[in-house]
Amino acid sequence: ITKIMFASLGEFVKKFWLERGPFKRVLEVGSRNINGSVKDFISSDYQEYIGIDLIAGPNVDIVMNAHDLLKKFEPKSFDCIICCETLEHDINFWITVENMKKLLKPRGWMVVTAPGINFFKHDYPFDYYRFTEDAFRQFIFKGFSKVLVETYTAWHPDFHKNIDNIFAYGRLPK
Repeated sequence: ITKIMFASLGEFVKKFWLERGPFKRVLEVGSRNINGSVKDFISSDYQEYIGIDLIAGPNVDIVMNAHDLLKKFEPKSFDCIICCETLEHDINFWITVENMKKLLKPRGWMVVTAPGINFFKHDYPFDYYRFTEDAFRQFIFKGFSKVLVETYTAWHPDFHKNIDNIFAYGRLPK
């Protein structure tokens, strides 16, 4: 099922990139390749693509906590920030979200995906939260324009129910 979900996530990111990109400077928060990388779904027409994660691994350029983003990068320094399937593993995800917002340039884009209420628990290394479309609209993308929030649902035979992911993007105003 993770391959099905990841393929859908990848198509979402690919479509976003084709419609809204290219971007010069891109930051991926939670970039460690576990089940695939969103970087594989976008074109390489960026000037700089930086991947950060708590744990070293494939596609991780800098090992760091996203709570420390402002210690490493200047505010308003990225054209696009991508954070896929990461916030559920961040015990204080709201700090990461606020840091990502501060790192975006005016009119910069942010892409965030996270498990919905019915998604199964998965520890990498821990799993704390599930999200709703309301959380995306009213908190993660609060103050953004051109926000798109979608729920992707797939049947999971092991759980005998549908599981869901929330996919979204938005643009920071001027």
